[in-house]
Amino acid sequence: MRRYDEVLTEKASKIDVKDLEKLMKTSFTPLQDFKDQFDRLNERITQSNDKNREIERGIDMMGKNISKDIYSAVKRAKANITKSPNVGDSNNIAEFGTLGSGGEDLRSMIISKADKFEIENM
Repeated sequence: MRRYDEVLTEKASKIDVKDLEKLMKTSFTPLQDFKDQFDRLNERITQSNDKNREIERGIDMMGKNISKDIYSAVKRAKANITKSPNVGDSNNIAEFGTLGSGGEDLRSMIISKADKFEIENM
């Protein structure tokens, strides 16, 4: 037979464990809730990474298209310049107006550069 104090100690331990279990259930969040939240967070991260990849692809395509546009514009401008007779002659700068909407800007830039060059050489 067991002693009386051992029986009381065992009963007290069982009561404390049950009270502790009740306290934990009411005070702490169950582990499953954390797992669910973690799964939702991983799903959001995956969606964000997919969107980032899509955006990167779009930016790459835009960059390639812009490069092609710039290359073709330079090619057209170069073709127009080579078609113009006496391009190097400052008297024929008026012919650069045939370059389209940007021709006037190009003409004014060339005139200002020519004036700057003449001033520096004086």
